[in-house]
Amino acid sequence: MAVVMNIFKTDEIKSADNAYTNGDFERLTALITRAGESVCEYIPEGASEILIVSGTGNNGADGLAAAYYLKKIGYNPTVWILGRKPELNKTMTFFADKLAKENIGVNIITPVSDNGLILHILDDIKKSDVVIDAIFGTGFGGDLLPLFEIVINYINDYKKFTISVDIPSGVNGDTGSVLSTAIYADITVTFCNYKPGNILMPGKEYCGKVYVADIGMPSKLFETAAEKRISEKKFYQCFADNKADRTSVKQLIFNRNPYGHKGDFGKVLIIAGAEGMTGAAQLCAKAALRSGAGLVYIACPRKLLTIYETTVPEAVKIPLGTEESSFFTDEFTDELIKFSKNADVVLIGPGLGRKDETETFVRNFVKRSEKCSLIIDADALYAYRNDIETLKNDLESTDFVITPHDGEFSNLTGEPAPFKDRLTLARQLAYYLNGNVLLKGSSTIIANCTNGFTVNLTGNSGIATAGSGDVLAGIIAGIAASNNVSIYEAAYCGAYIHGLSGDIAADKLTEICVNATDIIENLANAYKRVIKDV
Repeated sequence: MAVVMNIFKTDEIKSADNAYTNGDFERLTALITRAGESVCEYIPEGASEILIVSGTGNNGADGLAAAYYLKKIGYNPTVWILGRKPELNKTMTFFADKLAKENIGVNIITPVSDNGLILHILDDIKKSDVVIDAIFGTGFGGDLLPLFEIVINYINDYKKFTISVDIPSGVNGDTGSVLSTAIYADITVTFCNYKPGNILMPGKEYCGKVYVADIGMPSKLFETAAEKRISEKKFYQCFADNKADRTSVKQLIFNRNPYGHKGDFGKVLIIAGAEGMTGAAQLCAKAALRSGAGLVYIACPRKLLTIYETTVPEAVKIPLGTEESSFFTDEFTDELIKFSKNADVVLIGPGLGRKDETETFVRNFVKRSEKCSLIIDADALYAYRNDIETLKNDLESTDFVITPHDGEFSNLTGEPAPFKDRLTLARQLAYYLNGNVLLKGSSTIIANCTNGFTVNLTGNSGIATAGSGDVLAGIIAGIAASNNVSIYEAAYCGAYIHGLSGDIAADKLTEICVNATDIIENLANAYKRVIKDV
């Protein structure tokens, strides 16, 4: 199995740094020099007035190294250091001395500096074409002093072309959460690998375009960390629309038996769609069928049977109740439990409605389902609002993924939205439930109970549309049923394919015009891109 190991947390990066430098100052400064040079590759053509604003840690040293390199290639950068105190550490002093030999003055400003200095740096910001932000690195987690807030806000207010070193100052490297303010970068040059803060909202929004620079750290240092995670079943990974990630997805979900029949490619039971919301079940079924499922069954109140016979002819229908039955009730539970024992995957929730009788049915069905993989979405999650303990108990013997958006997550857990640290919340819930959580949103997070996670980077604003979540649930169901993968792998591959299909649809239609049906209609193109790498 190929796994893309390309997210590393700040403590792992620090450990790799320490292992590589091992107290060797010359090796450390060489690393910082390469980091500074890599940042300079992204200076836009035609820029002349370049301002470097550094902090006093190694991130600040990266900024000074960038200034030194810029001088060598013909620029005359302006350099400011923001610090809590005027003293510089050994590394900063080393690079400041190098700048002095090149006749580049280094201005130091602290919270006790007089107003004249503050006005001076603000004037330099105003005059600059490009600002290189090297104030804080990925490991910073304290509070911003007023001086730092003033400088950061001024850079943002003047909308200077800004390049952040490793991560925008004010963004938490491990969570993507933002302090009282943060740099809005046009480009972020991060080193060696992505950090969570580069790809998780809201930090992702502040990063702009993210480039990963190779600064000469031996890959074996990161491979060791990756191997340790694999042994512990802790996958920290992200998937984007690139060759490496498409290959990983392809190796997981495109291993169909050329001699197989429909029974070999899995059976999906869909429990969705009350009267007035039958579109949800239709979208789920069509997405599952387009995602490889050999057989898809739609369980439906008998009154709604004709709708599904007309709209999803490929699916097998399971009519329930009387001719007047229009929503799910507990009288359907026994029959559906029997059907579920012959299914590989059960998808429950989209469009079920929120009647008391339906909520009773959901709870009883979930509690009794144990022979198949379970995808719990939408109204099935609402049935457990403010009762996460019962959900945990009901899922005790089930292989499952729950797929909430932020509002549903908040209803389940009581955690008020918007969330400052979506990654930690998703991981905590997965651990508590002893299962898998797919937290939908920009940069969807898929967390498992062994403390691993995947962040999906495909998709766009166009897929934030009614029915899109139903399509995602159906894709996951189809992948889980038709491939020899875990429900966790099906979930992150499903999120990837869903977003990729949305991207292809948006290319054709614009993000404004994409709807849920467009995502389904472009699934074939998404799968083709993965299979053929086009």
